[in-house]
Amino acid sequence: MSMELPPPHEIAGHYNRLMKELGGEYIHHRWGDSEIKRRHYRQTEAALRSGLSRIQKIGDVLEIGSGPAVWTTLYLAQARSVMLLDISEEMLEQARLRLEQLQIEPHGLSVRYECGDFLEVTLPHEMCDTIVSARAFEYVLDKAAFVRKCLALLRPGGTLLLITKNDEWYDLRRSSHELRDVSASEIPVDVAMQLDLVSPATATKMFLEAGFAGVDTYPAVIGSYHRPFNWTAGLAIADALHRHYYRRSLTTMPRVLHSLVESFLALGRKPG
Repeated sequence: MSMELPPPHEIAGHYNRLMKELGGEYIHHRWGDSEIKRRHYRQTEAALRSGLSRIQKIGDVLEIGSGPAVWTTLYLAQARSVMLLDISEEMLEQARLRLEQLQIEPHGLSVRYECGDFLEVTLPHEMCDTIVSARAFEYVLDKAAFVRKCLALLRPGGTLLLITKNDEWYDLRRSSHELRDVSASEIPVDVAMQLDLVSPATATKMFLEAGFAGVDTYPAVIGSYHRPFNWTAGLAIADALHRHYYRRSLTTMPRVLHSLVESFLALGRKPG
């Protein structure tokens, strides 16, 4: 489903309020307060580690939509410098606290923090070797412009690694059907900002049209919050499918299974 997204300031406001309400417990709220979420966390981590392993040089990293540094720790040991960019001030403050508590800045590693809408923030041309963005792409108003800007910020040979929700996912199609008669003004911000999604094929097309090469997509999360996949046996099946496919291109997965792909990882390299 595609619909008009809330403006960036509303999305920022939502996350600022949520972070204050949760009192620093966002990661548990987002990834740890149910068995399904915990499994999706593990699947996402495995997919990210696999994607990062395909990058020859991590180097200087820009992470877009870093949140409270949920995934940042997966690449820090390989990075030369890191900039964490998020639209929410509260998210970035939690990122600072988390990295300080984990003592993640050894050996003089530079970690910088930038608050703002990625499409509006001015950043140096060819500033980084790697761009990581996990689960922020769905909130972007102009997704093609996002990909083009990433290409401009990468040095030749640099890599964009992006995880985003899949518009072919069964749960999304079901929720979109339920919202078909609801006016846009009645849909809560946290729901509306999840409804403008792309498919793996569309993401691949955006990457290629922007000028990326070696583009491929991989399943990041496989599963559903609905029966039978929210039952014990269904959870086990989803995990088994993920173990089988997460290192493989989505083009090798039978089309009948694509509706179980909650989110996917897209990888592209800047020529040069």
